Amino acid sequence: FKWTVVNTPPVLQPVSNLSLRNRAAASFQLSSSDPEGHPVTYKVTGLPPGLRVNAATGLVSGTPAANVGAYRCTTYARDAYGLNSETLTFTINITN
Repeated sequence: FKWTVVNTPPVLQPVSNLSLRNRAAASFQLSSSDPEGHPVTYKVTGLPPGLRVNAATGLVSGTPAANVGAYRCTTYARDAYGLNSETLTFTINITN
């Protein structure tokens, strides 16, 4: 007999572009699903200074302390076996 093991990457839900006020507390949730039900971790690059992602929960939070402008962010989800979702990009606009 032959074993076939299937592991598909997680699916990350799109993130809409956001407008956040500089020096005002903010948070938003990343969301994904893994077809096999494996635990998922998150990574985001390009976040404005003062924001961070909780890799285990996908909650992005903090108080932006950044220059006013647009920050292009890239995110992905990874399952427990190292498969990555597609990367998705979104923009965070920091305003006064």
